[in-house]
Amino acid sequence: MSHLVKVYTADNVLEVGLMRSLLELNGIASELRNHHTSSLLGEVPYTSTWPELWIDQKSLSRAQDLISEAQNRDVSGEDWSCPSCQAQIPSNFDLCWKCGSTAS
Repeated sequence: MSHLVKVYTADNVLEVGLMRSLLELNGIASELRNHHTSSLLGEVPYTSTWPELWIDQKSLSRAQDLISEAQNRDVSGEDWSCPSCQAQIPSNFDLCWKCGSTAS
């Protein structure tokens, strides 16, 4: 990676990790920063301790599009039953939590 830029931050590492996985599944390498800074809470401004996701500047536009799409996704659909293992899957899941199959 040449010139890194911050593309995403959130108040918990799980949310940042989800976005990191999304980017990496789409071929965008990333670096996770500040994921061990929670012990600084109270000593520095709380947003300074939030985990951050950094990427190569060349991938910024595509990454922002992917993150925006993920954040604005409509998850109000109905739950579905996995065609492979018949597990009940919440509507906001694209893959079966049990076996990894897709809805179709």
